[in-house]
Order: sequence, then structure tokens, then C-alpha cells
Amino acid sequence: MSIKMTKLRAAGKTERRCIMRQELGYYHNLVITAKYSFDAAEGLKVTPETFFPALKFCIATHPILSCSISGSETEAPVWIRPETVDLRNNVKIVHPESLKADPKDGLAQLQEALAEELDEHYPFLPNVLPWKIVVLPIVQQKGEYYIIFSTSHAHGDGQSGLAFHETFLRGLNASTTPDLNPLVTAPSDPLLPPLDATPMPISWSFLLGPLLGTYLPSPIASALGIPREINPSSPDMWRATPYTYDPSNFHTSLSLIVIPAPILTAVLQACRAHDTKLTGLLHQLVVRALSAVIPDEPEKGKAAGSFGAQSPINLRRMIPSVSNHEMAVLTNAAFEIFPRMSPSEAQSPPSSESVVTEAMWAAARSTSAKLAATASTLSDQPVGLLKYLAHFRMWLTKHIGKERDCSYELTNVMAFDPGEAEAGKWKLGRTLMVQPASATGAPISFAVASRKGGEMVVAASWQKGVLGLEGDEGVIVGVIGERVRGDLERLAEEQIGCEGFGSCRWGTRGPLGDANGREQ
Repeated sequence: MSIKMTKLRAAGKTERRCIMRQELGYYHNLVITAKYSFDAAEGLKVTPETFFPALKFCIATHPILSCSISGSETEAPVWIRPETVDLRNNVKIVHPESLKADPKDGLAQLQEALAEELDEHYPFLPNVLPWKIVVLPIVQQKGEYYIIFSTSHAHGDGQSGLAFHETFLRGLNASTTPDLNPLVTAPSDPLLPPLDATPMPISWSFLLGPLLGTYLPSPIASALGIPREINPSSPDMWRATPYTYDPSNFHTSLSLIVIPAPILTAVLQACRAHDTKLTGLLHQLVVRALSAVIPDEPEKGKAAGSFGAQSPINLRRMIPSVSNHEMAVLTNAAFEIFPRMSPSEAQSPPSSESVVTEAMWAAARSTSAKLAATASTLSDQPVGLLKYLAHFRMWLTKHIGKERDCSYELTNVMAFDPGEAEAGKWKLGRTLMVQPASATGAPISFAVASRKGGEMVVAASWQKGVLGLEGDEGVIVGVIGERVRGDLERLAEEQIGCEGFGSCRWGTRGPLGDANGREQ
């Protein structure tokens, strides 16, 4: 039986990068998860049919959810739309007893379910769309479920995942009656234009600098101030191991840390008091943790005298008629080199001193200003250079075997505000985002997400086996996460002026007032 398809438009350059990366197997699924609860005494027995009405609402709201790709293996992929979508391909219910983790440990079960989903490769098929929701009931909390939205990155970025959950929640509350019909007629709405349809001016110096830097001898390029790469680099930058890809052994490892709402509220107050944003502070805490955990051994060919950071930037505010409520790939990246902290700086200061030094606050302010500047212009953006690239397969495959161009990535999708829930309706709580392993990306990624007025989750993920460190990678990354969490807890203690959280009155609005409306 033939499948009726409608061709929509050619994929844009940013979309083509994501499509080819997934086609090659270098990057699997972007995952954004939220905890949902239903106000019912005995909870709710969920089946795929429970979620069909909400998914139909999402497809009607976000045109890209009804689309796949034709010609994904070529240099001319095209967005296509089947006449009918069968939602049975897009819903998976996980039974907690089927997982290895203790059903009483909801977070451990979530981590196991996430790891499995991050390792699943979605091919671009005409009749099976490359996204899915995975529903994990929380055994210890009746009526609560983790709902994992797993999607091809070509279909959306991190902000798109939040837009999906916002729409999905509205759909759940619009119709609480299961729908036995899994078929939905695809909408006729056009897709949003690709990012490269927006003018992104590129200066000659920005365009030619890396090109000339590649061919000129290093001393001459350095003397002329010509960069050899788009992103800043340093000879002593920690690069882990070179880009590598073995399809038989390509897995994502991950580690989650949860920052309770009262701690986050106090930390945000401290950031405002020091005229900086949370993302700038987190970079400093990550660099401190990396400096303490990763040895600097240049004599062994394992330099770690500095750390190159990549920070994805949401460009929606710069694009006319596009909001944070829409799904598309509309991100750029900012880069910065941070010097390694000395052994004394890498250790948390004694209790008599502030856990975040004045030098760290100054660096955090500088990073915040740089990120704000990058997010406020479309000129000389690295993603704008993709319009000069014709052969994405060759470009991506040539990465393999070369040194990495950064040490880590830190993504902050900010505070998610899906609105206040009504009695007897579905509610949305804890929110988190996880990046899959990236064969041509940073060796380790830190993805940060929070629910407005709620807790924050930091998800560290990495390609298994590429960190190049002695010892168990999971233990090492766990130590990095615990150091970041410990510094945040101590900063919160300092901010509220008490000796320990046991002596603090947290209250429902947090120790320093309402956390709503915070900037990160």
C-alpha cells in the first residue's frame, strides 16, 4: 500500500547539519522530560490511548510534529508530511518492574529509562515520525508520571522540547477521555522558515579569518591575529580524546543532580546581588570542579591548563514573529576559554570565607555579558557560516579522528513556566533536559532546566569511553556533579545567613520570597 506524501520545503542548513548527523549515527535523540501528576485518589491507569487526544492537540499546534525527512542520506533533504499519522508509533509505556533500578527509587528508574532512550536511533521513515513520548509511572507516588519527549534534533531544540510539554499539558487538560482512534489526519499548515531564512550578516574578517588561519603557518597567523578556528582555542585546553565513532559501541552515559527549589531561590538571589546570571555562575562552578578532578599532565600529552566552553544560545527573540512557544531549530553557540583554577582555588574555601570568590563573581559577570551580547545580534554568528557549506556528510565525517574543539557544553533552557494548574487537572512539576552522546561534539554536556518556582536539574551526559581519564567515568562525573551541588548549597546557606538548612524556615515561597519571575 502506497503512502501519500506531501513535499513541504527543502531543509535549511542548520536542519541539514542535524539531519546528516543523525543519519550518520553521530547523534541520536534530544530528550526533554517533565513530571506530570493527576489529582486522583487512586491515581490513573494510563494506556497509550490516554495520551492520544493530547498528542493530536500537539500535532495540530506544531506542524513539524507531523513531518519526516525524505533524502536524509543526501545533500538535498526535504521535509515531507504523510497524509495520516499513526500515534501507536509515538507512545511507549514503560512498566517500572521491567527496569533494573529499584521501583522505589523514581529518579534511578528515570535515569535508566533516559539512558535507553538516548541510545535509540530514529531513522527517517515516511510513515513513522522521528519522535516519541515515553511514559514512566512513579511507583511511590500514585498519579505521578515521568513523560519523556524524545525527538530528532532536526525537529527542534531544547526550547522546542519545553514548547512541546507546554502544549501537551494543555492537551491533557482539554480532554481527559481516552481516544481509541490512533490515527490523525496531518494538518496542512506550513512549516516555520528555517533559521537561515533570517538574514545573518557575516563580515569578511569573520568569514576569512578561520579560512586563512587554516592555510597560513601558525607563527604568521598568530602574528597577524588571525584565528585558526571560529571558536577560541588554547594549546593547553583539555580536549579529552579525539572525535571517535564506533557504531557497535556508541552509548550515552548520564548523571543527574537535583537542586531543591529553596536552594535555587537563594542562589538566584545571590546572582542578582552580584549582577550576574545563573549560567555565568554555573560555568565558574563547573570549571572549579573540572580543575579539581581532571589532572593537568602536559608531559603525558594530557593537557588541562584551560577549559573551552560551548553555550547554546536561543535566537528566537531576534527572529520576527517567532516565540518560545514554537518548535524549530533556532540556536547558535557562544564559546569562551576559562583558565584552569589553581589547586587552592579548585578546593572550596574554608567556612570562614565565601564559597564563590570575588574573582569567580567577576568572571561570571563577564560570561553573562558575553552571552547576552551574543543573544542580541544576528551578525557574525557561527551558525551563519553554515550557508557557505555544501557537503555536510564530508564535513562531519572529516571530524572523526581530529582533536575536539571544546572541553564541555553547558546548556541552560531557563525556568519553564507552563502556568498554574487548576484543581482536578493535570499538573507539571520537575523538568529536565538531557543531550545524547555526540561523536562530533563536546566530550561532556551539562544540561540545566528548572520548573518556575521549583527545583532545578543538572544532567551531565557524555559519550561512553571518550573522557580519557583514569578510573570509572561515572564516578568521576558524579564527583563533578556533587561538587557543583555542594557549592550551590553552601552559597544558598551564605545567602540566607544561617548555619545549616536544618535551622532555616523554608516555607512554600522560599526563604527570600517568591521565586516566580526569576531570570537565569
